[in-house]
Amino acid sequence: MPFIRIESLPFAQPLDLAEVIRAINRELAEATGIPLNHLHTGWQYLPKGCYAKGDTTPQYQPELGHPLIVELLTPDNLETAVITKMFESVAETISRYASFPRQNIFIYHRVAHSGAVFDDGRVATW
Repeated sequence: MPFIRIESLPFAQPLDLAEVIRAINRELAEATGIPLNHLHTGWQYLPKGCYAKGDTTPQYQPELGHPLIVELLTPDNLETAVITKMFESVAETISRYASFPRQNIFIYHRVAHSGAVFDDGRVATW
């Protein structure tokens, strides 16, 4: 842990998602000091036309108007300053590697509490 889950419509131009998510993990590890092997990132495409904002349902991810949706799941023992660094790092890396406007990235944070996670074959506590 942490886990990062990104959702978007497909991009009109091909995007190497594997490269982008590896870069997110590398840069996040560098920014926060969290070991690289503890970072997990996935990116899923929503089906074309299946993301509405208001009354519009585009086929491809627009640069403005329909933000990328990023969920950041972290353990409850991280300080606010670390979470802020994570927000900044993830947004900057997506923007740079996906050539996507930073102002159209929506990131929200969820907290996993000690004893409320099953990992590595057991209930995890920290």
